[in-house]
Amino acid sequence: PFSVMPFRPSLQITVTGHSTDTVVYIDVQIQPTNTAHLRYSLTSLDWPYDDQGQIQDLDDSTDDIKLIPVLTFNSSSSPALAHEYSLSVSQLDNSDPNYPDYSVWAPLQPVVETGNISAFSARLAFKSAEMDAGIDLYDGKMIWTTQAALDSCVAGSVISAETGDPVPDACADISTESSIIASYTEDWIRVTGLSVSEYKDVEVGLFGTSAPATSSDANTPDEDTTMFTLMSAGLTGSFLYYMNPDLDTMDTNFSDPGASSPYAPTWGIDPTTMHVQVDHFT
Repeated sequence: PFSVMPFRPSLQITVTGHSTDTVVYIDVQIQPTNTAHLRYSLTSLDWPYDDQGQIQDLDDSTDDIKLIPVLTFNSSSSPALAHEYSLSVSQLDNSDPNYPDYSVWAPLQPVVETGNISAFSARLAFKSAEMDAGIDLYDGKMIWTTQAALDSCVAGSVISAETGDPVPDACADISTESSIIASYTEDWIRVTGLSVSEYKDVEVGLFGTSAPATSSDANTPDEDTTMFTLMSAGLTGSFLYYMNPDLDTMDTNFSDPGASSPYAPTWGIDPTTMHVQVDHFT
């Protein structure tokens, strides 16, 4: 829209009409009434030491709780491209079995302008066959999912300080698993941006890294440095402006087992620390 819509408890988006053999993208930006909530996802919260109940912190870690924003819609169609766009889809229990409706969860990403987060954005993708009868996205809401790092004891043995021999210990080690423990709905949201587009012969590249989250070695870039180098030196300057190299060439370069420093074809990034997947949709 060319103007900001008023705040409302839920959203509805209806798309009709499409070209043959295309992929239709729905990009939506939303904003909660309290803009301070836009920074919730940037900070981890600490759960104090706790060895009771279902939520336990046994290792005194400080990154125990994270708030993850998602945009949820009920939809008349289940997106075939859900996996490629990190969408979570489940069939609604109360829908007509002959004409089922689905719950679609789309991850929200911060929209950053001059260092400030002004909104969240989400992208949904549908194949043209799914658009034949039109797409009706209704009961759209913004939800905060609460992800917790859950610690549990692993039985084993430890070395006795008195005898030097291994002795049984009910908590010789600590196992940590991430789990969604709660969800909260933003009461009111508004649409600050909406775009519907369609493309044909789409190429999708997924880039990830196994670089360490933090690194004290100046010769070993951490995860943030590696991905920033990829985006600033590689994808922005080469791919977005000139399409050179293309995605298939980048996939080949990052898969080269004979690559050696200074890794010029991969913009100085060690290919062994990168994972690239390229898919084509016609």
